[in-house]
Amino acid sequence: MTSASPFARVLAIATALPLVAASFASAQTAPAAPAVPDQPAKLTVPAGFTVSVFASGLRGARLMAVSPEGTLVVAKRAEVVALPDLNHDGVAEPRVLLKDMAYAHSLAFRDGYLYIGTTPAVLRVKWERGEIAGTPEPYVTLPSSTPALHTSRSIAFGPDGRLYVAIGSSCNVCVEEDPRRTTIQVFDGPGSAGRTFVAGLHNAVGFDWDPATGRMWAGDTGQEQLGDDYPPDEINLLEDGKHYGFPYFHGKSTASTVPELEGAKRPLTAAQVVAPAFELPAHASPMGLTFYRGTAFPEAYRGSMFIAIHGSSQRAAGKIGYSVVRVTMKDGRPAASEDFVTGWLSGDTFSGRPAGVVTGADGALYISDDNKGFVYRVAAAAHEHGQAASAAATATTSRVVIAQALPKMSGDSLMTSVSEVRYAPGGVSGPHQHSCPVVGYVLEGAVRWAVNGQAPRIIKAGESFYETLGDVHSTSANASATEPARFLAIFTCDGGKSPVTTPVPPKP
Repeated sequence: MTSASPFARVLAIATALPLVAASFASAQTAPAAPAVPDQPAKLTVPAGFTVSVFASGLRGARLMAVSPEGTLVVAKRAEVVALPDLNHDGVAEPRVLLKDMAYAHSLAFRDGYLYIGTTPAVLRVKWERGEIAGTPEPYVTLPSSTPALHTSRSIAFGPDGRLYVAIGSSCNVCVEEDPRRTTIQVFDGPGSAGRTFVAGLHNAVGFDWDPATGRMWAGDTGQEQLGDDYPPDEINLLEDGKHYGFPYFHGKSTASTVPELEGAKRPLTAAQVVAPAFELPAHASPMGLTFYRGTAFPEAYRGSMFIAIHGSSQRAAGKIGYSVVRVTMKDGRPAASEDFVTGWLSGDTFSGRPAGVVTGADGALYISDDNKGFVYRVAAAAHEHGQAASAAATATTSRVVIAQALPKMSGDSLMTSVSEVRYAPGGVSGPHQHSCPVVGYVLEGAVRWAVNGQAPRIIKAGESFYETLGDVHSTSANASATEPARFLAIFTCDGGKSPVTTPVPPKP
């Protein structure tokens, strides 16, 4: 085969130039197709519960934590985002707290700090009055070898006050060079070298302590490529010093014979590893795991374990998972599992992947979706705000009218925010507390109002009221069962900070 002559090559280029130019011009002048916004999944929850979209636009949202003020905060890979509901309309106003994170996956609050689990380290930053104060600093360093199959680092403080960090495997099946992988490490304090608390976990993303027994539980993914229905994913009871089998055993302590382990020294026998306490379907991919700690859910649901099932495509027969399951406990151990939230999966088409799950300050269950970027809120319809819900109790809306940072005055800066709150006839709000002083001005109708347990008083159109720091807004309701009410809530925060509203649960 002979190469084309220089003349032929020049002719070919010249012939193609008009087409290239036309294509370039078209690309420069043709309007870009508008991005199709993500749509929330049509979810199903058990009778007596409701599910709603609490936040959106958060693709990559992983695990969550609740701040001391009651604000939901989510790790979003490159960012950490606060999700306050400033106007009490059931929808968050997301606010980015930190950027340029090295895969922020999980969060924890402790002793005035926000802790962030990133791939190479656990970071911490001062947390003051609902805001970041300062610059994140390393707390402990973690293994971050590449390439690595599992890059997430899940963190939580145990009842003993120590920090626990889950570190998954770098591969599907292999003997790790770094012994900290496939373990949960425990750290005594900043800069601690840590030690292995438990080992032999393929990828234990979610873990928590049962408030009823103090025992520590974790979900764990099984290895892939052993068939559609094997090995099972797991729920394990974690006890100091125990080994849970990976990579040498799977399922009920069955020895692994995969080629990747050929010739590998096996330091353990089947009798020396712990079999799963409860099995989940193979390839389900359990992620966030939490015990429900609120009081808003019906009694039968309190103390249950909830797991976000991320879902997996590693099955020839089709996808499974994409749900949140409830695991009931009996005699301190998992007894049965059942679907709690479904609807992300239809056939082999999914409309989201649940990742994190946490009990909110208001007693609702919050679920993050890292695929479409939604955070969903599941509430007990009959226990909203710890009271029997009625049409009146939910007929309350509000919207932010003004949110403006003011310039510095005498060296200080302020942030003002004005929300319009509407009450339908008989509408009420649950008890809550604000992080900034607020002045209310009634525009229409009349509002029944009280703070700190004072006797409620009626505030009519044209009259105002105020709340100072520390006031608990115990009563807020439309004074009329037949006419609507409307008022402005005017917040003024120092330091340019946005207001944070914390629901206050009723006393038992």
